[in-house]
Amino acid sequence: MRHQKKSKRGMAVVIVLTLATAILILGTAFLKTIRNQGGRNTIELGAIQADLLAEGITQIAMLKFKEIPGPLYYAYVAKVQGQTDTPLKEYHKDSVLAGELKTPFAAKFQTTYQLLPSKMYDDMNIKISVVVNVTRPDGIDYERNIERTVSGVRRPAF
Repeated sequence: MRHQKKSKRGMAVVIVLTLATAILILGTAFLKTIRNQGGRNTIELGAIQADLLAEGITQIAMLKFKEIPGPLYYAYVAKVQGQTDTPLKEYHKDSVLAGELKTPFAAKFQTTYQLLPSKMYDDMNIKISVVVNVTRPDGIDYERNIERTVSGVRRPAF
């Protein structure tokens, strides 16, 4: 009878060691997965930040054109006619649509407008191009380019 108790105790030690080894292997695999995901998440974060910033600036640029199209139109006409390109340069220097961020991440962005052929004074079509460069803390850069075409129809006020 004593012999059976000793063999049962010996089996318990083997079972406990086997389970502990299995848990150790699973824990090690889990830690490796978490360590590999950490680098991947920062890469995806930089790309997502660049994408969202570019989309947001594009939306602001489209709203600016739809609400106040006159300054862009007349600045572009002055440039095409060879009079001056100063108003168009000023239009592109808008601090909301061209500049840089320091926090929460480092980014530079630029918005450009290009008038597309249309019927003078009837409709205005433009191509808005936004270029965003985001720099991650580890020095890796991401660039996002977005182009949208916006059509605007001029209607009488009355």
